[in-house]
Amino acid sequence: MIELDALLPNIRLYAPGVADPTAYFAIRQAAIEFCERSRTWRYEDEFGVSVSDSEAIYAPPKSVILDIDGAWFNGQKLTPKTPNQLDKLLPTWRSGADKSASKPLYVTQTEQNTIQIVPFQAGKLKLSLFLKPAQDADELPNFLADQHRETIAWGALGRILLIPNQSFTNPEMGAAFGQMFQQKLDGKSTLGFTGQQRAPVRTRASFL
Repeated sequence: MIELDALLPNIRLYAPGVADPTAYFAIRQAAIEFCERSRTWRYEDEFGVSVSDSEAIYAPPKSVILDIDGAWFNGQKLTPKTPNQLDKLLPTWRSGADKSASKPLYVTQTEQNTIQIVPFQAGKLKLSLFLKPAQDADELPNFLADQHRETIAWGALGRILLIPNQSFTNPEMGAAFGQMFQQKLDGKSTLGFTGQQRAPVRTRASFL
């Protein structure tokens, strides 16, 4: 991971004097939009889960789950379901009391940044997720800062230069950077199918 201030030289080249918090916010928002549009931050991992460890699996620190690309339990693919759909299929799944299934069949989200296998069982879970930076992220994945630094800077400058009544305010240039950023994103809609990043999963008990 690379700290946000690694992108400050790209920002201050066109917005000298911009305060660090303002620059960090703009960089973070540009990175979030970049990941949402390009689906570039792919996360994959395989790990064991146990009753004492976790019934809910949390995304890595400073990240948010954008989409579940796939989940497998002991090699068997799980079917994604919404909590409302599970209420009809397994009425007592929330308490963990439903014994009608002998092994996990579904994957769901009861909170924004968690995933849960239903019915829960100890075993080996493999995940393929698309992530984006969290709103409190102070770091970005290496590949964003290394491979897409200029594009992220364009998105940030598209916000910063439009801030009124500042020494660096430049609406015309801000609009130009914003347009360059959007055009770049328009050409990256399938990039997420080839990008991949790996990181340890955090697990924590969540008895629902």
